[in-house]
Amino acid sequence: MADGFDKVEPVNIGTINRFDEIEPMPDEEPIFQTSSAEFIVNVEDGMKAILPLGMLILGIAALGFLNGLDYVSPQAGLVRPDEFIYAFAQSAPDGSAEFSGFVTRDGQPLEGAEVHVSMQDESGFWVASWNYTDKEGRFHLTDLNPGLTLVSISILGNGTSDVFQHRILLTPPSFLEPKGFTNMNFEAPSIDRFNQESCDGEATECVRFIPHPEEELAHPRIDPAAGVTYVLIGWGFIGLSIISAGFAIFGIKHKSRGLIRTAAILSFFTQGHYYLACLLGLFATVLTFTIAPQKKVLQPQEI
Repeated sequence: MADGFDKVEPVNIGTINRFDEIEPMPDEEPIFQTSSAEFIVNVEDGMKAILPLGMLILGIAALGFLNGLDYVSPQAGLVRPDEFIYAFAQSAPDGSAEFSGFVTRDGQPLEGAEVHVSMQDESGFWVASWNYTDKEGRFHLTDLNPGLTLVSISILGNGTSDVFQHRILLTPPSFLEPKGFTNMNFEAPSIDRFNQESCDGEATECVRFIPHPEEELAHPRIDPAAGVTYVLIGWGFIGLSIISAGFAIFGIKHKSRGLIRTAAILSFFTQGHYYLACLLGLFATVLTFTIAPQKKVLQPQEI
């Protein structure tokens, strides 16, 4: 060629796979080394005391259930509604009760009947307040003292004064109301019933008197609404005791300190006036905070 180089013919050497020339790495078994490190985990939230603690809470819940039955049986319970109201009235301030209602005879309103109430003040002296019924037979008295009260209702007639009595409890104020409200209706005895009574010889006019019923001496009359509230509180105790027992059973089954603690707290609020049972519920609650959960040590194994 004119440039002084010989012409070289191309040679087809094919496709060369360079990876074929690399020898593979020998197969070796992987080796894992262990250390002395330990892993501590909570395998259970419970502890050995879960079972006896749960059984204790079940017993407290049973007491709470019985307490609820006591409340929903106001005529046969260990603590009657009137005793419950009377206990709260002892610490209520004077003048914190209001009293209203109707006076009827044979289903008809009595106008002009005198409603006279006698009650004790903080010093133990008996004080009185009175008012007269309107055309509808309604009366209303304010600034009264909560607690035991004697109601004397006088009906004036032709030269006679017919008086009948009732022993009642004026409702004390609640946590939500500064005043306690008592509403009560009275049915006057018939004229024939008063005709069976003789006149009081010491009075200038003929006063015929019918005292309060004997059963009211042991258990005074209370506001019907207060009685219903008392029964509802009882059903609340029953419901809480059942829920508490359910948490206790599941806590025992799943060995859960959290469920047992919830059951203990609920059982405390089911006891009402059973103070010993309240202390048991408080004791069970404290135990759930003082007993630590079980732990287990896991060590890695060689493979």
